[in-house]
Amino acid sequence: MADPAKADALTQILPYEKSWGTVVLHINVIPTNNHFATKVLTTPVAVWEAAFKNNLAVDYIKTIKGLYCNDLTYIVFKREVVQYFTDSLGDIHGLRSTLYQDMAEDLFKEHENIFFNTNKESSIPIGTYIIGPDSCKIANS
Repeated sequence: MADPAKADALTQILPYEKSWGTVVLHINVIPTNNHFATKVLTTPVAVWEAAFKNNLAVDYIKTIKGLYCNDLTYIVFKREVVQYFTDSLGDIHGLRSTLYQDMAEDLFKEHENIFFNTNKESSIPIGTYIIGPDSCKIANS
């Protein structure tokens, strides 16, 4: 990873290990030059913004003042479906289909005052699948 600040931020927020069924992911962030940022990110908001900087799945990040002086940070993802391998027998291809929002909520559930959302606006039209004689056609809503 070329950006030392991003590597430092990811090290702070990512768990060291994540399990999905029998699949265990061990996470180790290594900057390209093996040096983390020398400037310490002082606020939780700065850490999240650095971690998701230039992430193609993110539409925008918004922080608002919450009650009791807590900042509430909303990371808003693009409205796209993501597929990844899982060992579930519930899918014939061994895949799981989900939204970026759901993946982030699962991965970062230990953190407080951070909320993951899916953008309601999208350049990709999302329609309704019709079951019947014309199945596999999409009716735009």
